[in-house]
Amino acid sequence: MPFMNRLSLTLCALALAAFVLPGRYAAAGERNGGRPTVGLVLSGGGAKGIAHVGVIKVLEEAGIRVDYIAGTSMGGIVGALYAIGYDAATLEKLALTMDWQDMLSDTISHRDMSLQEKIHDGRYAFSFPLRGGRISLPRGFTSGQKLMKELTRLTLPVHDTRDFSRFAVPFLCVATDIETGRAKIFNRGYLPDALRASMAIPSVFTPVEIDGRLYVDGGVVLNFPVSEARKMGADIIIGVDVQAPLYKKDQLDSLAKIMEQSVYFLGEMSNEKERRLCDILITPDIAGFDASSFENPAELIRRGEAAARALLPQLLTLAKMAPRPKDAKYRTPPEKKDEHYITHVRVRGLKNVSRSLVKGALALNTPVVVTTEQIEKALDRVYGTMFFERVDYRLEPDPPGEMLVVRVVEDTTNFFKLGLHYDSDMNAALLLNATFRNIIGEGSKLSFDLNLSENPMVETSYIIQTGIRPGIGAGVTLWYSRFDVYVYENDELIANLDYTTYGGDLMLFTTFSNPFALGVALQKQFILLEKKIAPADWVDGGMDFWNYYVFLMADTLDRVAFTRRGLFAYIEAMKINADPRADETIIYGPVYKYSVQLSAAIPAHRRLTVLLGSYAGTLVGDPVYAPHLFYLGSVYTNQRGIYPFLGLHFMEVSGKNMAVVYGALQVEPWKDIYFSLKANAGNVAERREDLADTEDPLVGYGMSMGMLSALGPLEFTVARGTGRDDLILHVNIGYRF
Repeated sequence: MPFMNRLSLTLCALALAAFVLPGRYAAAGERNGGRPTVGLVLSGGGAKGIAHVGVIKVLEEAGIRVDYIAGTSMGGIVGALYAIGYDAATLEKLALTMDWQDMLSDTISHRDMSLQEKIHDGRYAFSFPLRGGRISLPRGFTSGQKLMKELTRLTLPVHDTRDFSRFAVPFLCVATDIETGRAKIFNRGYLPDALRASMAIPSVFTPVEIDGRLYVDGGVVLNFPVSEARKMGADIIIGVDVQAPLYKKDQLDSLAKIMEQSVYFLGEMSNEKERRLCDILITPDIAGFDASSFENPAELIRRGEAAARALLPQLLTLAKMAPRPKDAKYRTPPEKKDEHYITHVRVRGLKNVSRSLVKGALALNTPVVVTTEQIEKALDRVYGTMFFERVDYRLEPDPPGEMLVVRVVEDTTNFFKLGLHYDSDMNAALLLNATFRNIIGEGSKLSFDLNLSENPMVETSYIIQTGIRPGIGAGVTLWYSRFDVYVYENDELIANLDYTTYGGDLMLFTTFSNPFALGVALQKQFILLEKKIAPADWVDGGMDFWNYYVFLMADTLDRVAFTRRGLFAYIEAMKINADPRADETIIYGPVYKYSVQLSAAIPAHRRLTVLLGSYAGTLVGDPVYAPHLFYLGSVYTNQRGIYPFLGLHFMEVSGKNMAVVYGALQVEPWKDIYFSLKANAGNVAERREDLADTEDPLVGYGMSMGMLSALGPLEFTVARGTGRDDLILHVNIGYRF
């Protein structure tokens, strides 16, 4: 801007501040018998609302005392935190350190899932509710579970304050009654509920039910509630509007912009009227940002600060005409209380899920002293059962401590799920799933999987959590699977067999802690091997078995694909009993199969993870039927008894005894883009003592490039084994199942 233009604007602002505003402020002061009251109004706008923090920084610097605050959506959240005592510096720190993408999603850590959910995690790319026997769309992309968790934590000091006028600064926020289309003014109630309703952007967040009414984002009808601040008693209004004018046709070039326009179209009609009610209107330059632009909060804060500084003369005049009383206790920071003495736990909102299941997942024996983090972890375990759309809490006074009120919204019980996958070993596959909850008993899950591919698979499982501590549950699984087996001898392919197995497992388990499970199971197994290409003296064969096994599992991994932190351990001991009716000419004694898998993901840096692990196993007894041997080969496997080994083809080597160690360095140079260097070493032998043979060990190494996409992990791997000249290429697309 030319110098003379800037000078002219500055002189005009000074003139306005010097001659026009003092008269208005003085008149307001006369009506109140002293200083005029100041209202701060913050508009909605999604991510653009972060600019409000920059404005508040300048208001504090200018010495402005705010007497009333009104806001909508993100403006409501920023305004509420300022109203209950957070200062500008704290708000800025929150905005800059918040993982916005994670907080605005419902993605639950693999670690916090219940046992039955961990088993199926990482299989499905898409999930749709089943209502009335038909596939339907969800009410929103996210239920706001993590958003509500954050709001609950930040507002803990005022959980028992129902009247928002009793905050350090009186406050209100706006939501929209989706049934009537009218604005709902929240100036009392439970603050996290009001804020969550005010930011329930249609189609993005599910609506919020409060006192029997259903609410969505207040920006639908009243995005800039200046008139409501006037009603609160504000004489002078400072309005901050971050909602840009409606986009032109050529600007509607993204889904985020189209959804933003759809939500705020009606609200824009009221915005012009509300803007005219402002005494000082601050409009940050948010060009280049939309409602979902959370990736650069620092720039949004800077732009808010710049817009407020442009009106600093007016703000300084206001501060001079309406000074803060020197002896007034103003905006006391919220008292932070990390430990809570919980006297009782009460669960609200249950309809079909048993109370014992919820309390079993909480694992809190009252009375008990817990931290806020421990409460949140307990609720994560409840949410991890996947029976609920949302799980949150509030603390209510219950002398001599507090009562923990756990509030649940039960999820749609039935779902249709879809998984897509391709890899170099199993080729393309489509996985269809139907999941039904609470069909046969409260806390139960019935699941049907159908794998449509060259290697078909069918699985039906039923698991029920009894709610009996410590996490006692039971389950039954029926399965059928068929795939090609390639047999190698001295690195040469000598046969191609059709491997079919089917049977069932009956299981009893206890999840004595969310990451840990101990179980015992009875298994009936049928196996059939048929040759496709094989030496002439090979014959088809089949056997059936009665097996018994016990297992111990520990799983604290944060996710299945491209794991960044956590531990995994699985130990199993199985007794294999061949059914004597299978082949009366052969005497089969019992065979004992022991196996252990250990892995760790250790974050060495924000973008670097060290992956370490090992697996080993041994078979005791004779004779051992070939499918029960330990098999090594390929990058990933999802079949029992088959283990990955870089530098070998799928199931290339086998034996009665096996031991492998592996390691990898996984780098994430850009978000969700990964590069890995991998290596493994080990041995397979007929005798356990031969595993220590170092003359001819198995060694492999390679590198991978991958990314985490909406379909799941995409990964390309190049590997090589010692003693061979060829490279093994492996492609993986989508979640493995």
